[in-house]
Amino acid sequence: MRSITLALALLLALSAGAYAQPAANGEVAYTHPAVNVGVSAGVLLGSLTETVDDDEALSSGALGYYIAGGAALAELPIAISASYATFSPDKIKVPGGSETDDEHTASALDLLVGYRVHENIAVAAGWASASYSDVTKGPIESRSASGLAIGAMGGTHLGNGIALSGKAYFVPSATIEIDDNKHDENGSLFGLSASIGYQFMPNLGAEAGYRLSRASFEEGGDTVAFTASGFFAGVTFTF
Repeated sequence: MRSITLALALLLALSAGAYAQPAANGEVAYTHPAVNVGVSAGVLLGSLTETVDDDEALSSGALGYYIAGGAALAELPIAISASYATFSPDKIKVPGGSETDDEHTASALDLLVGYRVHENIAVAAGWASASYSDVTKGPIESRSASGLAIGAMGGTHLGNGIALSGKAYFVPSATIEIDDNKHDENGSLFGLSASIGYQFMPNLGAEAGYRLSRASFEEGGDTVAFTASGFFAGVTFTF
């Protein structure tokens, strides 16, 4: 399942590219007569935490990677954004205890299609998921949350090749799975990302930012939440 999700994410991102940014004069800049396309990819300093009634139950972290992209149509006020991020810690830490060997993989995926209501902002809807899987079948459980998402995305140029971009989404009724079994009750999922970029060549640049995906649900009278987050840095390419 993870390989299928990764393949889908790569296909979406490579076919979509980075979300189009407005030019310095306030108008949307297009490098192609029909569509502005770009991609970005790089490293992610990933962190995973799980809480039960706001008390930390476990934490872990590892270096991973991300790939992101989007597209903007020149003739229509339509924007597309997709991203995938993953990292695979080999240890977990529980409060009051030492680190334990337990290989697991955390990932987050989103695909949003937006309608531009302003040069810099688009309201969007799509699909999003967040999960972590217990590779070694150790003391933690595998969890996932996914569903239809609503949100917004946008960006602006500050001049001198510097640009800001970001997006946020919310899944109000996320399907929760625990160890591949569907949970009795739905939960919620929230995600965001924000970055600053610098274009040092016409089609090539660099970016750095922060991303977060947080799912929560009720289990046995407790509120359980898991969060995958981290700072990222990478390169961007537009065409």
